[in-house]
Amino acid sequence: MKRSLYFIFILFIYLLTISLPAEKASERASKTYKRSLKYEIKGQIDRAIETAIKAEALDPSYWRYSWHLGELYLYHKKDGEKCLKAYTDAIQKGYDRPISYHKQAHCYYEMQKYDQSIDHFLLSIEKNKIRLKNAEAENKQKEANHAKYQIGDSYSWLAHLYIKKDRYFRSYKAAKEIEKYDPDKRNLSVMLHDGISRMVYNAISYGNLKRALELCREEVKIVSRYGREPDKRIPRKTLCELIEKRIHLGKIQPVYTHNITAFYFRHLQTEYDWKNKKKSINRKMTDAEQRTSGTYMNVLTMLIESMSDGKLSLSWKSVYLSRPLTDVILNESKDEVSPVFNSHAEFIKQYKKYVDKLDTAYLIWNGPTGEAKGGSTRIAGVPPVRGFVVIHPEHSMGIWLHEFFHVIENIAGISPSHGYYKPQRKHFPAWKGETGNQTDYFWWHFQTSVKNFGYEKIRFSEAD
Repeated sequence: MKRSLYFIFILFIYLLTISLPAEKASERASKTYKRSLKYEIKGQIDRAIETAIKAEALDPSYWRYSWHLGELYLYHKKDGEKCLKAYTDAIQKGYDRPISYHKQAHCYYEMQKYDQSIDHFLLSIEKNKIRLKNAEAENKQKEANHAKYQIGDSYSWLAHLYIKKDRYFRSYKAAKEIEKYDPDKRNLSVMLHDGISRMVYNAISYGNLKRALELCREEVKIVSRYGREPDKRIPRKTLCELIEKRIHLGKIQPVYTHNITAFYFRHLQTEYDWKNKKKSINRKMTDAEQRTSGTYMNVLTMLIESMSDGKLSLSWKSVYLSRPLTDVILNESKDEVSPVFNSHAEFIKQYKKYVDKLDTAYLIWNGPTGEAKGGSTRIAGVPPVRGFVVIHPEHSMGIWLHEFFHVIENIAGISPSHGYYKPQRKHFPAWKGETGNQTDYFWWHFQTSVKNFGYEKIRFSEAD
C-alpha cells in the first residue's frame, strides 16, 4: 500500500513538472495576444501583427491566435494570401464554423480570385443554413438570427461578385435571397437594382425588347417597395414606357441617322501634385468597361428612336487609341483630374481622319469618373464645329443620355439647359412632367421643339 502511494506521488510530481511550463506558455500567449489587441486599437498594426505571431508561436494549438492574425491581415493589410493561411490554420485547429469560410472568401476576394471567393461564400451559406435549421429546431432564436444575418451578408457579397463576373441574373437572385434572410439589410435595394438594371440594359442592347420590358416592370415593383430609383435621371416607369413605345414602333425608317464616333482612350498614365504630394495614375480600361460602353450606346440609340417616334436614329463607330493619355487638369479642391485631349497626337490624327464623317464625337476615358461634359465645339481646335461628349464607362446611363441631349440642345437651339429642374422649368410652361424627371423632359422636347426644328436637321454638316 505504501509502495502504491509512493508511485502515485512520484507520478503526480512528474505530471506537475511537465504541465507547469505548458501552463506558463499558455498564460504568456494570452498576455501576448492581449498586447496585440492593444496595438491594433492604437493603430500600430505592424506591432500588432508581430505580437500576434509571437502569441501563436507560444500556443500553436489554440485557434484564436491564428484567427486574430487573419483579422489583422485581412482588414488592415488587405493581404489575401496571409489572411487565407491564418484562417485555414484556425479551421484546422478546431474553429470550423460557417464564418470561417466566409472569411476565407474575403481573402480570395482580396487576391482577386473571384471564382474561389464565390465558392467559399456559397460554402459558408450552406453551412449556415444547416446551423439555422438546427437552431430553429431547438428554439434558439438568438443563434437563428445570427445565422440569418451571416447568410444575408454572404449573399450580399455574392451579389457584388456576380456583377464583377457579368453574371447579372445571379446577382439579382442573390439579392432576392437577402430579402428572405435579412430584409433590413442596408443598401438592399441598391443590390437588387444593380443586377436587374444591367439585365434590362443588356436585353435592350441585344434587341430583346420584350424581355427588357418584363424586367423593367419588375424594377418598377422594386422602386415601389423600397422607394428608391436606381438612376434618378431615368425613372423606371418612364423607361418602361419608352421600351414599350419602341416595341410598338417596330421596324423604323428614320429621316436622319446621327453619326457618332467613339474614341476610346484606353490607357491613362499621368502624374500630378496635389497639396504638395506627388500623385500618379496608371490605369488601363478593362474589357468590362468597354462592354458597358457598348451596351449604353445601344440603349441610347433605342431611347432616341422612341422619343422621336422612329424619325431619328444613331449610328456608332469605335476608334481605339493605343497611346496613353498623359495630360490632365487638376481640380485642387477634390483631388480629381479631368482629361486634356488637345495634346494627344494619336487622337488628333484619328479625329481629323473621321471629322467629315461624324456629327458627334464621344471621348471615352478611364480616369476618375468625375464630371461628364456635352455640347458642341471645335474639338482639339480642329474645324468644323461638331458635337462632343466626354464620358466614362462607369457614368450612369442617365448621364450618357443627359450629355447627348446637350448636343441636341446646341443644334436645335433649346435654352436654357436643365429645364427639368425647378428654377429653369418656368421657361417651359407647356411641359407638364414631374420636376426632376429629365427623361420625360427630353421626351417632351423631342415631341415638340426637336420635331418642330426638324429631325432631319439634327446634324452638324448643316448646323456649322
